[in-house]
Amino acid sequence: MFFRRFLQAAKTAWKAFRENPAATKDCFWQLVCETSGLEASAAKEADAEICETLRSHYADTLEVLNIARDQGIILGVISNHIGFWFHEECAKPCGLSTLVTPELLIVSSEVGCSKPSSRIFEIFLQRLQALHPGIAAADCIFVDDKAENVEAAEALGFRGLIFNAKTAAPGTLAEELKRAGLPLA
Repeated sequence: MFFRRFLQAAKTAWKAFRENPAATKDCFWQLVCETSGLEASAAKEADAEICETLRSHYADTLEVLNIARDQGIILGVISNHIGFWFHEECAKPCGLSTLVTPELLIVSSEVGCSKPSSRIFEIFLQRLQALHPGIAAADCIFVDDKAENVEAAEALGFRGLIFNAKTAAPGTLAEELKRAGLPLA
């Protein structure tokens, strides 16, 4: 029963903080502890486990992104995440900063909105157009593992691709992007 209460508290805190520009790790864990009964000392252990999970990445996906970058294809990220975890635990271990310019790395907690809201896609497009005038949403392929996020991007003119790195066979992303018209070598 406690574990279920803890998971529910963590999900609730995640939802509360993923669009909160003032989010801090201490505030996140304070809310989880208050709503689940988790001891503060156990929060450190739970945080370490979450961080370990967040550090995992998908080599095949990173390989495709590296190829795209090397070919001069502009890459961006729109993530429903909390900045204090995203940058250190997700982006840093996989070298995302070598693939994506900081302006095109959109983290929901930092901009105050999340997918599938149209606002987060509009923010991305504004930043993209500031860096690359003349680019339109139709020039972009938005890849996500959730259909509702892809549909939201498509409603704004992006081309969409549903892709789940957890379940896809190696090579699937490269093939799907080629079919979508991305000239990957």
